[in-house]
Amino acid sequence: MLEPIRILFIGELHSSHALSWIDLLSSSKKEFEVYGLHISSTPPPIVDFPITDVMHLSFFQQHFLVKFNKFYNHIGLKTKKQKIEKIHSYGQYNSYQLTNIKRALQTFKPHIVHTLGVFPASAFFIRLISEKNIGYKPKWIVQARGGPDIALNRKSPILEKEIKSILDRCDYFIADNQQNYTYALDMGLNPEKLSTTGAVPGTGGIDTALFDDVPLPSKKERLILWPKAYNCIQSDGMVVLEALRLALPRIGKFRLIATAATPDVEYWFNEFFGHYGTQVEIHARLPREQLLEIYRSARVLLAPSLSDGIPNSMYEAMASHTVPILSPIDTISSLFLNNIHTIYAPNLDPAAIAEALVRAMNDDVLADSIAKTNRAWLPTLAGRNRIRHIVTSMYRKLISETHGKLSF
Repeated sequence: MLEPIRILFIGELHSSHALSWIDLLSSSKKEFEVYGLHISSTPPPIVDFPITDVMHLSFFQQHFLVKFNKFYNHIGLKTKKQKIEKIHSYGQYNSYQLTNIKRALQTFKPHIVHTLGVFPASAFFIRLISEKNIGYKPKWIVQARGGPDIALNRKSPILEKEIKSILDRCDYFIADNQQNYTYALDMGLNPEKLSTTGAVPGTGGIDTALFDDVPLPSKKERLILWPKAYNCIQSDGMVVLEALRLALPRIGKFRLIATAATPDVEYWFNEFFGHYGTQVEIHARLPREQLLEIYRSARVLLAPSLSDGIPNSMYEAMASHTVPILSPIDTISSLFLNNIHTIYAPNLDPAAIAEALVRAMNDDVLADSIAKTNRAWLPTLAGRNRIRHIVTSMYRKLISETHGKLSF
């Protein structure tokens, strides 16, 4: 019997998107053996596969500290000032941590390292392989998870250089939208490293059966979901607030739920809309399970942005008969048609967002037509069973290409 394909996933593993991707392999546990390297200050999730917590070095402390403590004391490593590496505001890592993670890699001996995101995951891993000889070369998959990962970050001279270095060193590149493939090739990615999977959702797709019994928008609650109520370089939440001020008096009965709110948006949301009482609510964070329940009731997804990939919220809206309002940015506009799959409104145009919201809430014929079209297309575009087949085939192909040349 062949040994399982060992895959080390590196990234912010507390993310539901990351866990959803890894879960693609849960039905093939005899064929795939999974490990995780968690690179976030947020505590790692409780899962059924081993995780190394980079920030707290829990794996090293549990498995290596006793064995190597005398060695480190002997060479004086603990008493020396350690080099601190900062990955562009994504967190700090020191050379001691990199040494410890190297030992974790040597224990796991993954056939494949899959970094979930260019920043911070791939940026972290390239430092590890650049500064610490890990003793062998696993296949390295870089996954761009969202438009800003490359589409936006490539516009920074510092980050552009780093992205190019990552694309040069990796063995395979996956993205969640076609435009990021074009950007990667323009930045020097060898076409032979280009994924043959096409654009793949960062979550590994969606199980449409979760929403099989959801009614059409005209029969749903008049609920607006604003899932990205933040104000940052990717999206201007203050403009959306102004759009809501213009639209809400024109749409009749409604309820509004906003989440992922930044403090400034939350403040002005409460200031502007507090008089609506229980009709409106805003949250810094909601559990994914609760958010999926909201989709079941929501008539409209309000998701304008300045930079994005194919938003996972779009796939969830397509599955749940929720009418999406998106911005016509380059990663989206080539795939989705206005008034067919979405209602477009630029993020910086509050009047256009307000008009789109009024149409989505008041035009039952348009809303139901968009919902039916999207639901029929989704299994082909991002159905989870289809994506699972594509992804597992990709891992098998990568291993077959090594022809047994991996050395540990």
